[in-house]
Amino acid sequence: MSIVEHQTPSSLSEAYQLLQSNPDNMIIGGGAWMKLSHPKVNVMISLEQLGLNQILETSIGVTIGAKVTLRELETSPILLALADGVLSQAARSIASVQLRNIATIGGSIYGRFGFSDVLTALMVLDPVLEFYHTEAMTLNEFLLLKKPPRDILVKIIIPKSSRVARFKKVAATALDFPIVNLAVARENEQFSICVGCRPQIAALAKKAMREASNRLTHTRESLSRVVELAVEELHFSDNFRSSKAYRRHLVKVHLERLLMEVTPIEN
Repeated sequence: MSIVEHQTPSSLSEAYQLLQSNPDNMIIGGGAWMKLSHPKVNVMISLEQLGLNQILETSIGVTIGAKVTLRELETSPILLALADGVLSQAARSIASVQLRNIATIGGSIYGRFGFSDVLTALMVLDPVLEFYHTEAMTLNEFLLLKKPPRDILVKIIIPKSSRVARFKKVAATALDFPIVNLAVARENEQFSICVGCRPQIAALAKKAMREASNRLTHTRESLSRVVELAVEELHFSDNFRSSKAYRRHLVKVHLERLLMEVTPIEN
């Protein structure tokens, strides 16, 4: 990776203008995976002085600054108490503490990496992304864009709710990239189901979510139907970590277990 210059702006306005001044100027999140997508950078723009490293509980939910590290996601008392600590659990599953002290939530979102555990867990929490210039959008809307906006992600807002949630990463070793990862959440009768590292980027299983949410009560058989719909609608592929067939099998097994954990079962 080649970097010509490094600058640390003192305001969001200055950082935005610098970003727009040259297509080869880039924002640095934590920088952990930057070389995977940006082999040549003219000016590396650091946001360290802009106060984007706070996790706050507000009247509308939890606000996470884009410069919050994965280690801070993991250890924050606010996030440990949010939706059964699902986001903290996902962050804890990522590589080593040393790397989690570097990588940031903003970099994880803007990187849109297929292997991201954070994206999968975030997706079931219905977060809203706030940018400096671009209109706010949900994380799902952001991931569906063909190309992310050339802008600065300022914060992530997770709305208040009473949801229960679970996350699962399947990997060859504790420090390895996932073969597949999954997250589910339930708030009353409404379900969210997300599967990542298929090896494509995290995606919601919307047909399965509708099937699960259309029932007031569930049996093991009805949850198995939800799992089958999720596996049918999501696309899986082969890569050097796993085969398509094995990923589908893992999702069937672990998605049913996660759904059982968040759903009262009718006898």
